[in-house]
Amino acid sequence: MSDLTDDEGTCLDIAANGGMLMAIGRWEAPVKSLVAKGFLRPDIGDSPCHHLTEKGRKAHEGYEAGTDAALTTF
Repeated sequence: MSDLTDDEGTCLDIAANGGMLMAIGRWEAPVKSLVAKGFLRPDIGDSPCHHLTEKGRKAHEGYEAGTDAALTTF
């Protein structure tokens, strides 16, 4: 599939579908990891929200393709 954790994949899926993410609670570690990988970027200004980058969109597409392939092996 990819080197993303399930939580990172979930975060990318949320962002790819227009959701905004904050690095709090359960999502703190995956959001910070995705920012470090260049897949998410912090919002401009004082907002705590993060958004998908183009690199993140490509990573999401790869994660989705891997997940779809894994589901078809049953």
